[in-house]
Amino acid sequence: FATYQYQNAVAVFRIAAGGALTNVANSPFATGDGPIGVTVDPAAGFVYTANSGTGTVSAFAYDPVSGALTELTSLGSPYTAGSAATGITIDPYGRFLYVTNYGAATVSTFAIAPLTGQLTAVGTPVATGNKPSDIKIDPSGEFAYVANFESNTVSVFTINPTTGVLTLASVANSGVGSTAMAIE
Repeated sequence: FATYQYQNAVAVFRIAAGGALTNVANSPFATGDGPIGVTVDPAAGFVYTANSGTGTVSAFAYDPVSGALTELTSLGSPYTAGSAATGITIDPYGRFLYVTNYGAATVSTFAIAPLTGQLTAVGTPVATGNKPSDIKIDPSGEFAYVANFESNTVSVFTINPTTGVLTLASVANSGVGSTAMAIE
């Protein structure tokens, strides 16, 4: 999956022998305005994009055979997140989705309906450092880490395992212009 920010679309590729990529039929698929982040819940068959231009999250059902995406418009997609939605991730259990709001210095939390992929906002967006650009969840699902571009920090949050609500635990200096992270 790859987002096309200036085409308002997400592309779906198949990986062929030797690692070559080929577009699936009808790809790319329309999203909200300015998609930057994309995340996949492979166990449930849903794909989500963070749309910076509209501050929304688009939700799609994914057909693993054809590769086609179908937006869940009948279930309310796209969902309001916050100003300039950018980074997006799903907890390891597929219960909660998190999106950074670059323009609002917040993270929005959504509960994911397991059978439909529908999103429901959980609480109010939580404050981060300035210009949060990326979010990652540790493999245990206990902590969320947010790279704050303008603050040059990483915010560390604990995750309530029942509600998905984030609580700020600490802030670490990260160097100038933190934009992306990976967790091993």
